[in-house]
Amino acid sequence: MTETSFRHLLIDVGNTSLKWCVLNGADGAQHVESLPNQDELTALTQIVEVEPDMPIAISCVRSDEFADRLSHQLRLAGASRVYAASTEQGFMGFQVAYDNAESLGVDRWLAMLAARRPDTRPVIVVDAGTACTIDVLVGDTHQGGYILSGSTLSQHSLVKETDKIRFDSVTGSSVGPGSTTAACVVNGSWLALSGAIKQVLSDFPNAELLIDGGDAVDLIALGVPGTLTRGLVFQGLSIWLRHLLATRA
Repeated sequence: MTETSFRHLLIDVGNTSLKWCVLNGADGAQHVESLPNQDELTALTQIVEVEPDMPIAISCVRSDEFADRLSHQLRLAGASRVYAASTEQGFMGFQVAYDNAESLGVDRWLAMLAARRPDTRPVIVVDAGTACTIDVLVGDTHQGGYILSGSTLSQHSLVKETDKIRFDSVTGSSVGPGSTTAACVVNGSWLALSGAIKQVLSDFPNAELLIDGGDAVDLIALGVPGTLTRGLVFQGLSIWLRHLLATRA
């Protein structure tokens, strides 16, 4: 099977969503679908029923039980090749900063696989979602990273853990001083998030900054000087799957 004809189904299971896409070839166009109900897998099983031999790769940051149940359901629908990715030290020469590589979230690892560059210019990979992860890599070496609360999670946490911080929802994003409790909390969450990313960038001033995730557009609008980058986890998952199948051929 040639690279141009290689179709594969990629599934990214996050903390609060499940997304999938079918790629045609190594650089096939990504049309990402999101399943609002993670237990509603009709769309995926229909794909499997039509193309049962199509390779399937799963990235899952939820429980192992959920990943096993998803794999089992796909196999019941007829899938013959289902593979779950996990973080691997030294995969394709990529070195992870963690002593225990498997404890690094597979989504972060896959995004970095996709973001690697052949030169030594640092790359900062930001995934700004429910949590915001920031990882730094230079060539084939992960320098380490950070995990922060995302903007919405930070706001909810303040409301949950305090007695008197209460407010109605506020739309939009800003890092300016607030003149209401709501604006102070919301703007403070954006200030903390954007400020953290800018601090990492100041530590690596020549770095390429890639920003993915639900808060990415807002962060760039707030002046974080990064490139909006969609689908890094899918790209890394495709790299991982193709390498896996090539070694088993």
